[in-house]
Amino acid sequence: MGIDSGGTLYTPGHGLVADALIMHGLIRVLASKGVYDGYVERIGDRFRIVLNKPIDEICDDKGGQGRRGSDSCVVRSGIINNIRLALDSYRRAKPRRFLRNFSRYIYKFDSSNINPKSFDPWMSDLLKNIRSGIDIGLYSHDLYDHKGICREGREGRKSRCGDLYTLYMNLSSVYGKYSSSNFMVKENIYYRVCGACFTLASLGLLFGVFLNRYASGKNVSIVFVSVIPRNSVEIADLLALQRLTEGVRDVWFDMPLLASPMYLLSSGETLYGAYGDLDILTWKIAVSGSSQRSLDIVVMDLGRLLEFISEVKYTVPEWPRIVDQCLSDPDGEGATLMAELTEAILFNGDLYRVAREFTSFFTNHGSSACRDYSSRLYRFADALFSVG
Repeated sequence: MGIDSGGTLYTPGHGLVADALIMHGLIRVLASKGVYDGYVERIGDRFRIVLNKPIDEICDDKGGQGRRGSDSCVVRSGIINNIRLALDSYRRAKPRRFLRNFSRYIYKFDSSNINPKSFDPWMSDLLKNIRSGIDIGLYSHDLYDHKGICREGREGRKSRCGDLYTLYMNLSSVYGKYSSSNFMVKENIYYRVCGACFTLASLGLLFGVFLNRYASGKNVSIVFVSVIPRNSVEIADLLALQRLTEGVRDVWFDMPLLASPMYLLSSGETLYGAYGDLDILTWKIAVSGSSQRSLDIVVMDLGRLLEFISEVKYTVPEWPRIVDQCLSDPDGEGATLMAELTEAILFNGDLYRVAREFTSFFTNHGSSACRDYSSRLYRFADALFSVG
């Protein structure tokens, strides 16, 4: 068997979160090699990437057929080289903590992490794999059962795709909820994947996910927000939306899962019109003392949220400032309202009740500037009812 000459790649099947990250990592690597044409299709919890260019034209190094049954196609240039330089600098830095704030790549990795002890091993393993390059031949049609063939997961068997690496909770939220103590899963067996999956999931975290991070003492919670196709979408559109989700937002409150997309979409430019077949994928991890938790995963209709945000920004141009100044209060009351707003829009909730609660919140706000915004809330209600 050889590399798929038609240019089709499949994510491996590690769950919706991990596969979404691997998909985002793949399209960013492909873009850095000049490949923008094609589309991404969602197939259950996996993704198919169809390119208008043969995969073997993208390789920096084409090797022979291995035990895994597919020719290798190693990519090591483009964006991969930039990240290698950042990781090399981090490895040599003293003190290392300073460089986490110096490099935007290291800073984002650090911001996504709830287990400080795992950070240096993660960066070390990532550097090792990036130096070797990413074998995208592992995702060709010959390896549709990539996970089984490479013996990934918690089975502990020897892999046929090289060394296996821990897929940390911020890279997977694997199979939804589970608890751990002292940073070990209940079965004391980590979920492990091949080097390519490990590296691409890390790259997807950098480029395809927005982070909302809350930290108070030993308690940390992080909400992750990513954009995925509901059915299929052009690669160029997903790459454009990656620009929206590359950031990190430090918040003063424990962010409700449903509120996070509303905060993200309310800031900056709203991209609306060409993205109706997309969903928002959001998930949350938290740590309290030495106990880590992977919380719910939620998929939401991006088009419906963008319709509301576009309308409210048109009728209330101050909306981004209102969200930043008044709905980001440390006690989290504004975040609770934003979660209720999202729920009402997506799931046909009581829009009148939400409008009344917003009116009460602003009318009784401790800030005079926020109270002044209450006079504009009739326009907010108009936007809300227009999409309800």
